[in-house]
Amino acid sequence: MATDENVQDVVRELRRRLAEVESARVRAVGELRYALVGAALAVGMLALTATNWMTGEDDSVYSLWGLVPEHWFALLTLVLVVVLALTTIGAALSDGSSRTTHIVLVVLAVLAAAAVLFVGSVTPAGPVDAEDFHTAPGQWLTLLAALALATLHGARAEELKQGSGGARLRTW
Repeated sequence: MATDENVQDVVRELRRRLAEVESARVRAVGELRYALVGAALAVGMLALTATNWMTGEDDSVYSLWGLVPEHWFALLTLVLVVVLALTTIGAALSDGSSRTTHIVLVVLAVLAAAAVLFVGSVTPAGPVDAEDFHTAPGQWLTLLAALALATLHGARAEELKQGSGGARLRTW
């Protein structure tokens, strides 16, 4: 027959195991939140590359894709935005991306944000003045999405640094 001490040991072990399972559940929910928000921002950012980035006084409208033939900096911006979006989606779909991955994505997001900010200096070729063009919401919303992704990846990297996202659940 089991003694009180054996029963208490079993109860203590079950409580410890229950705390482990609860911790893993909370961690998994957090990872899912990061993945969903990151993927949504990335898809939105990809869609924003095809929206209005620049408008002219003559009612001409340019997307980022339309600015690519005009200047190499627009091509660089497009590449940075697309790479950031696709790697964010890849990190969201992968099982257990590392802290280093998220730090690299923070740097990439900041570079993409800077490129989006400075691509406003690119004007379409033609007989028009640079002052005749104005930035449109697509550019500013993409900038906001890139900064949000930098924040999101930074928060995830910090969470992984603290160890709350790195440990895996032990099996029996």
